[in-house]
Amino acid sequence: MKEEEKTISKVVIGSDHAGLACKEKILQFLLSKGFDSIEDVGTFTESSVDYPDIAHQLCKVMIANTEEYSNTKGILICGTGIGVSIAANKVIPSNATAESLGLSASNVFRASLCWNTYTAEMTRKHNNSNILCMGARTTSVEEMKEIVNVFLNTSFDGGRHDTRLAKLGGIISSESMGQDIL
Repeated sequence: MKEEEKTISKVVIGSDHAGLACKEKILQFLLSKGFDSIEDVGTFTESSVDYPDIAHQLCKVMIANTEEYSNTKGILICGTGIGVSIAANKVIPSNATAESLGLSASNVFRASLCWNTYTAEMTRKHNNSNILCMGARTTSVEEMKEIVNVFLNTSFDGGRHDTRLAKLGGIISSESMGQDIL
């Protein structure tokens, strides 16, 4: 394992029925790369499931241990990756949970749809994304392996990007409080 990989304490992975076969192959890939703390939140059969349920479960597992949160990454796979990315970004934990993580509640999960290694690299460097979303119908398993490798081995740049992430949390907070932000 590369040095950066060692900082990841846990990988949580999930898919809907459309992403099941890809998820199983990505699980094997992760194991072959030396990741031994992996939690699979489903689905486990080809029966139809609702992707928001899988995304919600993945987010719950990611924050279950607040001490490991910053070193936990998620991987979600559905048909296009769009549905799971929307669903994961809608999950907002309680303020108490967010505060224990040192974040605003609206900035805990940063899920990004990635379709190549460049998007995976940039979402980690600039957005500090902690959930990778991919599409089983749009991305081959070999491409997914490359994307996963880049996502898990790229660090957040920080600096000016910290300010931008804080602004994302501020937008949601202002809107939820009924303040006009435009």
